[in-house]
Amino acid sequence: MVATNDSEVKVDLLVRQKPKTSEEKLGLTKQPEETCPRIDKFIKEIKWAIQDLEGAMKDIGREDYKEAESDIDTALRNYIYDIEDNYESLRKQCEDIRAWGQQWKNLAKDLLNEYEPETIKDDGLSA
Repeated sequence: MVATNDSEVKVDLLVRQKPKTSEEKLGLTKQPEETCPRIDKFIKEIKWAIQDLEGAMKDIGREDYKEAESDIDTALRNYIYDIEDNYESLRKQCEDIRAWGQQWKNLAKDLLNEYEPETIKDDGLSA
């Protein structure tokens, strides 16, 4: 067995440790995921709904009116439920982003107060 010095042991331990994000190091919540891919998904779902409804409208001329009406009603109810559910989850994600940003703002202001209080004195910065 080869003897190692303390600095080699410390480097080895650092290499094996999982690197922490700045949020983990500072005790802040994890950065929320981006919302753009979710919005793109919602737009696609709306376009699919329109295509399905256009197809159902074409079928009205070829099928029994009552059956087509029922199909359209069911499709609309399903799409409306999905759209509402998607936007509520997006609302929650936006709230998480705002809270995450507020944590960073509060931390920055606390650090400024501690290390450079003259920077924020009497300039109207608020929480």
